[in-house]
Amino acid sequence: MSVNSKMKYVDLQSFDEVQKPSGQFKEEWISNQKIYMAIFSREDRIYKSNTIELSEGTHIGITYTKGLVKGKNRIKVDDSIYNITSVNDDALRSVVALKEVQPSGEL
Repeated sequence: MSVNSKMKYVDLQSFDEVQKPSGQFKEEWISNQKIYMAIFSREDRIYKSNTIELSEGTHIGITYTKGLVKGKNRIKVDDSIYNITSVNDDALRSVVALKEVQPSGEL
């Protein structure tokens, strides 16, 4: 199977400052757009790369979207949230190391 057949739309979120109704500014995750991405568990051994840091990552994402930034962007798929730990934009597809995290407010 090709990588393209595994791709689906996911939410790309960015960490931005928003103004609350009270007038105060607060930083929070905002869903900006939907991007097309294939996400694989590192245990699947689908993709190996020496060009990105995989030490903390639990998953690997492959996408045509460029300009993803560690710490500023994250991926949300259904109920799962993935922080971006590393990005390689050098090829046709971007390779993104992802770490699955617990949604805030849940234990």
